[in-house]
Amino acid sequence: MSKGWPPRRVCGLFDPRFDHLHLYFDRPKGQNYLSVTTWSAYCLVLRSIMSSFRRVLFVISTEATREIGRSRE
Repeated sequence: MSKGWPPRRVCGLFDPRFDHLHLYFDRPKGQNYLSVTTWSAYCLVLRSIMSSFRRVLFVISTEATREIGRSRE
């Protein structure tokens, strides 16, 4: 949790060019650790939302394909 450990490495969603994140997270170790855990939790939630969203989209697209196939028959 030393300098140069911004949350962009936690979930890989952040562009490494955004080095201004260092400004927020180069703080005393307690705050730094807290912010990193918050970010990892946030990224986990974001990932689960995205995966469920993809699943829903997949179901919708397969249903739509079936309907198109039925209408052609």
